[in-house]
Amino acid sequence: MPVEKVLTLQELAEQLIAEEFQLEFWDFTQLDDAAAESLSKHEGQLYLNALTSLSDTAAESLGNHRGTLHLDSLSSLSEAAAESLAKHTGTLNLHGLESLSDDTAVRLAQAKLSASPEIKRQIKKAVSARNQQARNAARTGKTVLTKQQATKLRKLLRNKTADNVLLAIQLITSAEATNDDINDVFSSSVISLLVNTRDSTVWFAIAPVLRSCPNLMQEFADLINKRQKDWDDGGNQKSLIFVLSKPEDLIAEPEQVLTNSIGMKFLLVESGEFFMGKAGCSWGENQEHLVRVTHPFHLGMLQVTQQQYDSVMDDNPSLYRGPALPVEHLTWLQASTFAEKLSELSAEKSAGRSYRLPTEAEWEFACRAGTTTDFSFGSRLLPSQANFSENAHQNTAQPTCPVGSFEPNSWGFYDMHGNVWEWCSDWFDEEYFRDSPTSDPTGPDKGTHHVLRGGAASNAGYECSSYLRGEASQCDGPVDSTYAYGRYEELGDFGIRLVCEISPGSNGVRS
Repeated sequence: MPVEKVLTLQELAEQLIAEEFQLEFWDFTQLDDAAAESLSKHEGQLYLNALTSLSDTAAESLGNHRGTLHLDSLSSLSEAAAESLAKHTGTLNLHGLESLSDDTAVRLAQAKLSASPEIKRQIKKAVSARNQQARNAARTGKTVLTKQQATKLRKLLRNKTADNVLLAIQLITSAEATNDDINDVFSSSVISLLVNTRDSTVWFAIAPVLRSCPNLMQEFADLINKRQKDWDDGGNQKSLIFVLSKPEDLIAEPEQVLTNSIGMKFLLVESGEFFMGKAGCSWGENQEHLVRVTHPFHLGMLQVTQQQYDSVMDDNPSLYRGPALPVEHLTWLQASTFAEKLSELSAEKSAGRSYRLPTEAEWEFACRAGTTTDFSFGSRLLPSQANFSENAHQNTAQPTCPVGSFEPNSWGFYDMHGNVWEWCSDWFDEEYFRDSPTSDPTGPDKGTHHVLRGGAASNAGYECSSYLRGEASQCDGPVDSTYAYGRYEELGDFGIRLVCEISPGSNGVRS
């Protein structure tokens, strides 16, 4: 019989020294908890394909690993281990799984899972059954959470840290908790504690849950009104917006809006010229230079939502889920394919509409909206103006907010700063703008990375400016990105905003 080998911390340290990006452990059938804790700090491809068992503690550590995780010799998982691994932000390979309990399957539904077709069918069946259970419970007024689960959730919420609140909301969502459950979990003492938090990430997380329970939202609103006088103007302004308003209530449409068959809205941008970039920057960062946009174009008022993307692609790759949230974790190829498939819809063809990603120049022209400052709102970006990180740069993707949750720029475009990065059609080249055409630049003819613009919720304010350029590979898989100023990321918080082109002589259909 083969001798079982346990991966120890000492052996792990030796391997880490030998290889920084891709780690392969083909001989170890067990993983001690200390080694798992160390591996949680690794970023990249991690092969643990000989592991035949995984403790709940080790799984909790591996859930924090960033990259692609291979655990293809595991034939089973506990519910606790599945819950921890579901938090893993990269692809999770579990091709050795033979069967799952329904509870374990529901937990794994939250993961970016690569597994056998049979396991995927089990997960889909378990989730469908759980959803039906929740619908039945909602009709009968019964709850789906046990007393122990509700107590655990209240404990997490009382802790008030963003990580614990996010975990609690994830558990509530995955359990398909009913309104009765949510009312039970959000006791008056929990509400009182949460209202006092200054961490906007916490508010982003709880807002969708509150909107489903009007009585809870009113209780929060009453406490907010009582305590608002004790707050400064910046930190909690966007919290109030999310909790007390629905996204659609915040979007004031200009008179001239083009609306397509899946509800996407577009505004006409007239031709013009502007100074693209910023004086004093390198060419890679976007040195200031004159650009002329010689053609009018229709650009999306809003970032593409998950509901819109799913209606065309029958898929939702996003990390943070919600129909009104922007679709994210998209590769450039996925973004381009969405534009192509949207263009192929019969309603779009009959209206003479087709879609594409904006060029980098078109994007910045619309973002600036006639301004010359770093942001379309001025020289600084405030928490009341965009969803970005107030704590410098984050090492993990941060929660997105519903599209249109903040005021638009002067041309009517929402969320041009922050929330999610937006793909452009251009290939990225640091030196391109040194000799680029003044009129309608479209980027170099070839490259390895495409341009990203606008920054995301995980970025500091200056990284969400009108001029700063990002880049990422177009690969259809885990997305690696290198921002022009030298920081390497694997967050994947990349979304889209499209250009709508109308064929000459077609009706176009303005709403």
